[in-house]
Amino acid sequence: MIKLKHTLLAALLPLVASCVDNNIGFDPVENVPAGVYVSGSSTEFSRPIATGMLAAKTHENILSHNVWLSTNGGLRIAYVGDDGHPVYYGGKIIATDAASGVMQCQLEEGNDEISVPAEGLYTLVVSKQTKKLTIIPVKFFVQGELALNDKGDRVLPLAKMEYDHLRHVVTWSNADTTQFVLPTEYTFAFANAKPVVVSDDNEALADTFATVLTGTGKSVRTNVLNAKYAPLTAKSDVNLRFTLKGQYAISVQYSVLDKAFTARVGGEGVEATGLSEQLYMAGTGVGAWNSPQMVTMTPVGAAGNGEFWCLRYVEAGKTVALSTTPDGANSVSAFSNVVGATLDGNGQATVSQTGLYLVYVDLNRKLLAFEKPEVYGTGECFGGGEVKADIVGDKLSLNTSSTGALKLYATSKYNARDWNTMLLTINNGKLVYPGLNTNNVPAVPVAKQTTVNLNVAEGNADFGDPTPENKLPGSVDNLYLTGDAFGGWNWASPGVVSLENGYAGKSRWFYIAYLKAGTGVQFSDEKAFGNGNFATLATSTGFTVQNNRAIVANDGIYMIYVGLDSREVAIEPVKLQAWSGSSSATFTVDPDGKSMSATLPETGRMRMYPSIPTFNHVKKFGDWKREVYVVPETGEFLYRKQGDPEPNKDYVWTAGTKITINFETMKATIVKP
Repeated sequence: MIKLKHTLLAALLPLVASCVDNNIGFDPVENVPAGVYVSGSSTEFSRPIATGMLAAKTHENILSHNVWLSTNGGLRIAYVGDDGHPVYYGGKIIATDAASGVMQCQLEEGNDEISVPAEGLYTLVVSKQTKKLTIIPVKFFVQGELALNDKGDRVLPLAKMEYDHLRHVVTWSNADTTQFVLPTEYTFAFANAKPVVVSDDNEALADTFATVLTGTGKSVRTNVLNAKYAPLTAKSDVNLRFTLKGQYAISVQYSVLDKAFTARVGGEGVEATGLSEQLYMAGTGVGAWNSPQMVTMTPVGAAGNGEFWCLRYVEAGKTVALSTTPDGANSVSAFSNVVGATLDGNGQATVSQTGLYLVYVDLNRKLLAFEKPEVYGTGECFGGGEVKADIVGDKLSLNTSSTGALKLYATSKYNARDWNTMLLTINNGKLVYPGLNTNNVPAVPVAKQTTVNLNVAEGNADFGDPTPENKLPGSVDNLYLTGDAFGGWNWASPGVVSLENGYAGKSRWFYIAYLKAGTGVQFSDEKAFGNGNFATLATSTGFTVQNNRAIVANDGIYMIYVGLDSREVAIEPVKLQAWSGSSSATFTVDPDGKSMSATLPETGRMRMYPSIPTFNHVKKFGDWKREVYVVPETGEFLYRKQGDPEPNKDYVWTAGTKITINFETMKATIVKP
C-alpha cells in the first residue's frame, strides 16, 4: 500500500483546515480504496481522495460524480487498483453537443489534463472499460409547458451561478428578480432538458442521467416551493407550480458534501384584476345561448381575475364558443394559447375526439385549454388519502374505502393555486361547483365500499345501485331518515331524523311526520350516502320507489315504519288515539292537513298510541311498545324510549282539554276548558 499526500501541503494549510471541518477530506489519505477518482488543478481534489471517488449508478462499470471545475488548469481521471497505486488518464475533448453542451473525451494514460470551457458544476461520467469520459454541464434553467412570462418565454435561465468554497455549495438563481413570472407548471432543467445516456462496452449496459428535476410533492397541488429550501428529485413526473403571477426569486442549490439538490422560490404572487367576473359557454356542442343547456363557467381563485373552468362532455367537431354575457353578445375569441382544441375564424373551438374535458379559460393570459380531466376524491372516506377518479365515457367514478366525509376537487395544468379553488360537491343528487364560496361547502358523508358516480353530461351524481336486501342487517343500533323535508338529502344535515324504536327492540323503527305529495325519503344506519342506504325491503306499503327513494302520492300525516325483521317498509296515514281515564279519543286531521286534534273525554292521566294498518299483521308489537306523548309544560311531541318511566305519570289532564299536534313542527297546542 502507498500513502498519498497533497503537494504543497504547508502552503494550503488555511484551506485544508476549512475543508476538513466540512468533511471534504483534504487531510493526508492512507490506503486509498480501489476505484476511479477525479483529481487535478481545476478540481477540489489535487490527488485521489475519498470525496473525489466516482460512484456507480446502476451498472458497476459506469461511474459518475458531480464536481465543481474551474478554468484554471484541468482534471485527470485516476484508476486506483487493489495495490493503492493510481494510474492517471487525461485527454482532450473530442466532441461537444451544440444543444446540450455535453462533451465527450477519450481517456488515455499519461495524457494532459482535460480543461473545460467555463467554470461551473459538471457531472463527470466514466465508462470504465472503454475509458470514455462524458462531461455534462449543469447550468440550470426553468422550463414551462406554457409561457413563463409576458414575453412568451418558456425558458428562464438561472444565469447567476456562485460557488461557496467554504460550504461547498453551488447556487443558481435568476439575475432578474423584477421580471413577472406567470402561473403555470414548471421544472428545473439543464443540458437541454434531454436525458444523457452513457454506455460502456455493451450498449445494453447503459445508464441514463436525468437532466430534469422537480419537487417531491406527490400531487400537483402540493408540489409548490416557498422561500425555504426543499429537496428536488429526478424520480417524479409531477411538475412544480407557480401559484400566481408574481416577481419571484428562484434559486437552486447543490451541496457537494450532501450530494443533494434543493430549491426555493421567494416572493408572493398577485391576482389579476379588472376582468370579467362571468363567463358563459355555448354552441352546438353544449347548447344555445340563454338556454338551460348553456354552461355557466365557474370562477377560479378570485372574482375579476379572468380565470374560469368547467367539466363538459364534448363531441368531436361540434362547436363551443365563449362570452362574458349569457346572450353571446360579448364574445371572447382572441386567444394566444389554445390547447387541446382548434379555433376557427369566428372564435369557435372544436375538439378532434369526443370525450370528457376540463375546460380552462384564463382571460388575462388569453388561454383556452381542453384538458383530460383529473378529478380527485379526498377525505375520511378514503382513509385521509387521495383517490383519482376513473373516467368512463361521460362519467367519473370513485370507490370509497372508509365511512366519512367526501371532498372532491379537480386540477388543471393552468391553475397553480390551492386545491380548494376547483372544488366540486354533491347536493341532492346534483353536481355543484362552489366556485369562490369555498368556506361554506357542506360535508358529504359517504359509507365505505361505495361507488360515487359523477355524471358530468347530465350534471347529476349518485352513490351506486341500491343496497341489495341481503346485504342489509336484521337489526341495527340506530336507523336514520333523510329526504326532501329531513335534511334536504344531506346526511350531514341536522335535519336528518333518527327513527324511534320505543320498546320494540332493534328490528322495528318508526316515525310520524307530515309529508307533502311527491316527498321522498331514504334510510341508513350510518348517516352516510351509498352502501347501506335503502328505500324499501321485500314488502312495500303506501309508497312507490323512484331513484332509490320512497315517494308518497298525497299530502298527509304518515307513520313511517321499517321492520327489519319482517323485511317490510310502510308509509301509511297514522291513526292516533288518546286514552283518558277509561275513555279514548281519536285524533282527527285538521283542515291545514299538517296537524291533528283531539278533545279529552275524561279527567285523569292520558296515554297516546299511534298505529297503521300494517301493524295488524306484525306480531308481538303491542301499542305500549310505540307510545308517544306531549309534554304539558312545553308542548313538545315526543316518543317514549325503552327504560323511560310512564310519561306524565303525575300529571292530571282536565276533561275537555283540546290537544292539537303539528306534525311539521312537532309541537302541540294545549287548550284547557
